[in-house]
Amino acid sequence: MAIIALLLIISTFSIAQELKKTGLVKGKLINTATKTPFNDARVSIPDLNVFTNADGEGNFELSEVPFGNYKLVISGLGVKKDTLDVSVNADVVDIKDVSVTPNERDVAIDNGEIPTISVTDNNTSGSDASDGAISGGEELLIASRDPFVATTVYIFGGYFFKPRGQRNQNEAEINGITINNAQTGFLSWGQQLGNQTDVFRGRDVRYGLEASPYTFGGTTGSTYIAATAADFSHETRISYTETDHTYKHRIMFTTSTGLMKNGWAFTLSANKHWAKEGYVPGTYTDGYAYYAGASKKIGKGMFNLTTFGVPLKQARAAYATQESYDLAKDNYYNSDWGYQANANGQRSKRSSSIENVYQPTTIFNYEYKPSDKTRWNTALGYQFGKDRTSALDGYNASSPYRNYYRNMPSYYYTMVPPDSVLGNAVKQNIMANPELLQINWDRLYQVNLADKQTVYNVNGTPGNNVTGNQSLYVMGDKVHDLKKFTFNTNVEHALNEHTTLYGGVTFYSQKTEIYKQLTDLLGGDFFVNYNQFASLQYVGNPNYIQNNLNNPNAVIHTGDKYDYDYDIRVNTTKVWGQAQYNVDRFDLFAAVTVGDDAFNREGFMRNGLFPNNSYGKSTTYNFFDYAVKGGITYKIDRKNFLFVNAAYIVTPPTVDNTYISAATRDYTVANPTVQKTESIEGGYLMKSNKISARVVGYMTNVQDATEIKRFYDDDPAYMTFVNYAMQHENTKSIGTELMLNYRINRDISVTGVAAIGKAVYSNRPDINVYLDNDTLQHGTSSKAYIKNYYLAAGPQSAYTAAINYRPKNNWFASINFNYFDRNYVQINPNRRTQEAIGTLPVNSMQMQEILTQEKLPAAFTIDLHGGKSFQLSRMSDFVKKNTGTNTVLYINAGISNLLNNRDVIVRGSEQFRYDFTYKNPDKFANVYQYGYGINFYLNITLKF
Repeated sequence: MAIIALLLIISTFSIAQELKKTGLVKGKLINTATKTPFNDARVSIPDLNVFTNADGEGNFELSEVPFGNYKLVISGLGVKKDTLDVSVNADVVDIKDVSVTPNERDVAIDNGEIPTISVTDNNTSGSDASDGAISGGEELLIASRDPFVATTVYIFGGYFFKPRGQRNQNEAEINGITINNAQTGFLSWGQQLGNQTDVFRGRDVRYGLEASPYTFGGTTGSTYIAATAADFSHETRISYTETDHTYKHRIMFTTSTGLMKNGWAFTLSANKHWAKEGYVPGTYTDGYAYYAGASKKIGKGMFNLTTFGVPLKQARAAYATQESYDLAKDNYYNSDWGYQANANGQRSKRSSSIENVYQPTTIFNYEYKPSDKTRWNTALGYQFGKDRTSALDGYNASSPYRNYYRNMPSYYYTMVPPDSVLGNAVKQNIMANPELLQINWDRLYQVNLADKQTVYNVNGTPGNNVTGNQSLYVMGDKVHDLKKFTFNTNVEHALNEHTTLYGGVTFYSQKTEIYKQLTDLLGGDFFVNYNQFASLQYVGNPNYIQNNLNNPNAVIHTGDKYDYDYDIRVNTTKVWGQAQYNVDRFDLFAAVTVGDDAFNREGFMRNGLFPNNSYGKSTTYNFFDYAVKGGITYKIDRKNFLFVNAAYIVTPPTVDNTYISAATRDYTVANPTVQKTESIEGGYLMKSNKISARVVGYMTNVQDATEIKRFYDDDPAYMTFVNYAMQHENTKSIGTELMLNYRINRDISVTGVAAIGKAVYSNRPDINVYLDNDTLQHGTSSKAYIKNYYLAAGPQSAYTAAINYRPKNNWFASINFNYFDRNYVQINPNRRTQEAIGTLPVNSMQMQEILTQEKLPAAFTIDLHGGKSFQLSRMSDFVKKNTGTNTVLYINAGISNLLNNRDVIVRGSEQFRYDFTYKNPDKFANVYQYGYGINFYLNITLKF
């Protein structure tokens, strides 16, 4: 109520302001380099909250400007920010031609596209090694030009640094359409936007609890990308990138007409990026991306149609234990591939973990600007397509992954009693032939060709028997078939020179069909849709082993669905409003949002273990969510600011953290609850030509979170898939963010950034363990004693210092020195329960080993970055005559991890399976991922 009251007070006060005589300010932007119109810029009078963009001919108009003296600001990507004095004392003030200087160095930086200091790329898979314990890629994926935010993304992001220890708390929109996944909340930059930096450069990034003109935002901020055809100036770009990350090469072409005199604008962009093998052995990338946009200006409105997609096929890497890395003598060992021989006996690498995704998006939006004080955008979006991830599957067969713990020397060392002789023999054998750690594809084919079986009563039909080679090993895709419709309308209105009002309504409906699809029988004739683990636990019961009682004893061939098949439907409606009030010394804002979230499940297979809760539609679950936030900034003077912002946010649980095992049944955790978040931030900002600084403190408390971990537990106590649900989980994040940029002289500046935080569990959550092959609805309950254990949020102490050299002759160079510490592995809460400790003596060495959370080693790296732009149209009359007066060549390059430190562990996790019998923490050792050693990129772009 306090927020709503503040909104009303601000609005009432603003309307009561004295009316003033107004005039029209107009002019034309001219490129100083080419003497041609410049349209890629924003023109504003900040003191009045009025703004506009130059049209295709560089013309701009600001209407209803009260008489007086003001600062007119020219800003935007690729232009040097400039401020002019303007005096409004007549009905029309024509300032005629305004010279605009292109900032080619900033544009060159933006063409680098590859993070300067990305120690690793997020293309890792889970497979058996990770146990689903690590989820990555939730960091801010879209950078701004704020030094702190850019550092968070491009430098700290390579270590899976999570801003303020938070996950999935950043909202992202393109042309008004939310692109976060409704089911999970995740955003995948590579899968959805595909390195299309030419067309997704125009972005408004709000960090932390800042007010946004487009959305309410999350606790780590929001990102808005303006990517309509009319947002691009008239130019063509051709670029080539060579690197040694997940891909090796990329070619990109982008052309735009700009906004033409007839009111039309068109933009096309496409790229191809690929690598026969990435930095990690057994990985590869085969990716494309495209963008097409059309805009039509009619009166005071703009119609925009935009479509883009990223067909991507990528072989991924798995995490591994240190034992695996040591046996392979390679910190980039990848268990997900092996050699396979063809008919001629030639062997080639084949991966078992391949992601194949194509989920294109189409957006139609209408921007209406009746005056310089009002902006209204309404958008419709539709996204569809499939995300496929392959994996080896089987029935009554041992693990095909050669680093499975029973195949490793440590298995024998941890036996009771240990068998050191056999363990040493296995170790020496592997070290003499590291290929034994890779998948043996030829053996899988041999096993399938030797397994002659008869399946009786196929499809439940008596006497319908099938005899042939029944595959014990197959390849299957886990498929997410997405269909998402989004509507959003957003209004911004400058009520007067002091007050701006914002508001919007969003609705999205997402349906995702999730199933397994058989892709390769690996030499066999058929597969059978049986539940392998139920058959082990419930011997002799013919119903329990059926994955689909509606089609029992189903014989599966390539292309058929098996194991599970169900829909998840999510419908969300949100309404939000915001007011900003600015006076000489103070800026204030207040925002509120309310929403309704509903989801359900519909199963298409009747599982033999849960025949009454797996097939058909489930109950629809509804959650009411709301949030309020506000802030105040005190302007000490034009260079120094103090601010404080706070928010209280209530959000529903995600689908994945509500259904215990949506693949098999519609059971949910007991009494699903909303999550409550309290967050506050405050600090000091300084902005001047010579020094800019940022000192911020923050604290975020999350209460009543629900988190479900799913993994296969082959400890003798379980021997099945386990759904491990933690409820009423509380966490706390507290810390400091520092940034200092000091310009020593015209050419040299230094930048320092530090993020020092503490993100921990702050209570003892309730645990319920549900077995996939246990027909009971209620799980085994216990308490996790994890208070004050660290969250796996990347390094909680992260620092970088940079020296930047930028002389006037359009080239630049920088060197960064980076240090990371206090990076902790993700804990297994199951090891912090009474059942895990049992009767072990208090403070015994064994108990300490079980309870201690591993801290990863600190890391130090150095990175270089540089580039130069060449004004070819000035250097050559031939170029000027044939390509135009603004032809520029950019060369941009970087070297990351210059010291070639190949021992940097960027993240790790305890395995979720645990030895309850002997309580040996080494039986299931921690898994890790190492960062890249020295790596590089080179980008060449021609713009004309």
